[in-house]
Amino acid sequence: MKITQTYTTLAALAAMAAGITSAYADTLKVNHNPTVISESQDLTDASIYESAPSEIKSTDDIEFTHSTTIWGQLVSKISKDFTINKLTYNSKITDIIWSETLLSIANGVKANVNSLNINMDSDDGVAGNTNSLVALDDASVLNIANGITYTDNRQKLGWGSISLSFQGNEKGKLSVGGDIDFINKTNLKDNQIDRYLGFDNIGDVSVGGVIKMSSAINNKIDLTGDWTNKTFKRSLGGIEIGSRGFIQLKSRYVSNIDLEFTNSSKNEFVGTLITRQKANVTCDTDGNKTINTPGEVTDNKLNITMNATDAKNGNQILRFGEYNNFWMDADGVDKGQTKDIYGTTQANNSIATVTVVSGRLDLGMASAMRGEKLVLASSSSTANAIFSATGTTAGSEIGKVTFGEFQGSNGTIVFDFAKNENDFIAIEGAATAADLTFFINMTKSEFDSYLSESATELNYDIMSFQTEDSSFNTPTLAFADSQLTGSLAFNADDSTGITTVKLTITTAAVPEPATVAAILGIAALAFAAYRRRK
Repeated sequence: MKITQTYTTLAALAAMAAGITSAYADTLKVNHNPTVISESQDLTDASIYESAPSEIKSTDDIEFTHSTTIWGQLVSKISKDFTINKLTYNSKITDIIWSETLLSIANGVKANVNSLNINMDSDDGVAGNTNSLVALDDASVLNIANGITYTDNRQKLGWGSISLSFQGNEKGKLSVGGDIDFINKTNLKDNQIDRYLGFDNIGDVSVGGVIKMSSAINNKIDLTGDWTNKTFKRSLGGIEIGSRGFIQLKSRYVSNIDLEFTNSSKNEFVGTLITRQKANVTCDTDGNKTINTPGEVTDNKLNITMNATDAKNGNQILRFGEYNNFWMDADGVDKGQTKDIYGTTQANNSIATVTVVSGRLDLGMASAMRGEKLVLASSSSTANAIFSATGTTAGSEIGKVTFGEFQGSNGTIVFDFAKNENDFIAIEGAATAADLTFFINMTKSEFDSYLSESATELNYDIMSFQTEDSSFNTPTLAFADSQLTGSLAFNADDSTGITTVKLTITTAAVPEPATVAAILGIAALAFAAYRRRK
């Protein structure tokens, strides 16, 4: 009875505490309709709220309703260290407003928000391309413990985009604990509206959850800003874009981006990788643009690291397909002008080092793409660091990747097969490998269907590397189907200096019935002898 009474008392105290917390957690409301561009409201100032609270508590919610009629409007700011629970913006846009600064955080200020919600609306159909901007001044920090939800509710659009940008400098830091999700509730379908997310010039960006976009036109993620030549860190819990995805290295000057994936589940990106390029362009009096001569491609570099928080389930698929186009900046050249402008093009040489430490990375590369180095480096089991080449279109599993070097230690490479094609890894330079596993993803029924008449084995070239300076220990072969077995051969071509790895697949030997009976008999005798010793 005493124990029961004690538990009841503790439960009652917990309920009382929850009631007290709820009572002291308020929703602070602001209605702001600025008429000049400088009228931003300071969220740390209690006097701006309708209820005029004596203090702003860390458990409070803020609901900020405003209208924007001025291009570049400054909506709100945080002037000193600040903590709040939920921050919601209800934004109504009128006319052609290309951007508004929803929130700016002052120099050196640290802002903590539990969740950020943006609800976009408008009264007319011309406000189609509004960019919601969050600006982090020098060395400021924005921590969003959970996620960001951007919901577009505009109902009179003939065209539009859902756009969110974070801007700052190399000393700034953005941390989002959960997902970044773009939700389309406009009158337009997903095949009529773009989605855009930009991390412009912020030195360190971390998103613990998944970036989710589902436009059937364009889903673009800018990893850097336009005018910069720095090194940036980006850590993402995954990217989920099923089609028309663009990962853009936006800098017009050479920048280095370290992109880490920390997935805890399987996510897929289908699209391409683009970077900056100059071109000489003429715009005639009717506004038609002609590319006279393409210019230099900016040598931005992207390092990709797969470091899943859940090694068993964390998987990022990156399908970098063909983008045979030059996407001109819209405002780059006026009517009647001829000049050099910047646009974007396929990033054939931007992939630097791809490293798999934990989890699985599937990479598809357009035919002209080349990475500098592929590394498998699990700190524990070979099954914890998995790489596979894949196709560049949704649903395609067979792919070829090309790298300058390969270094594999304690990892697994998965190979997929069809009847007349298979995954292939081309290493143009040296390859070093130890404690690797090649996992052969084929079933017995597939094996049987791939065999030509009277054949008993299948042969595939699955990898190549430079013979000289390579040290490649024979990997362990593992098969998805226990009825299959096989072997590897390393064929060096002295004329080309290239070694090709050839895989031979056959059926595993099945013991004859007499052999099985003999083995079972020996086992029974051994067990009887063991019983006698006991």
